[in-house]
Amino acid sequence: KVEGRSGGGGGQGGGSDTIVFADLNLENGKQYNMNDYLEEAKYYEPFIPQSASQQDVAAAIERYIAENGAYDQKQMGLVIKYVKSQFENVDGAMVASEVKARIS
Repeated sequence: KVEGRSGGGGGQGGGSDTIVFADLNLENGKQYNMNDYLEEAKYYEPFIPQSASQQDVAAAIERYIAENGAYDQKQMGLVIKYVKSQFENVDGAMVASEVKARIS
């Protein structure tokens, strides 16, 4: 069961506040409030490695070029592997896109 109420966003007399809450009913009859899960997620957040930003990836590509020289399309795989090895958590699609955009 998910319920919510949203104040009007820009209409007459509407506020901009939004109140949303959710109860999850499982087959075994237990009921959980979504806020419980959100509180638990806050506990684990410091332990989850932050994903590398686009700027971080660009800097890693520039380091590769400085160390190894320019690369062509045949060497893209090597560059992607290098960039991924520089980070604990990075979006592979973003890395591939950034590497492809910098082919000389």
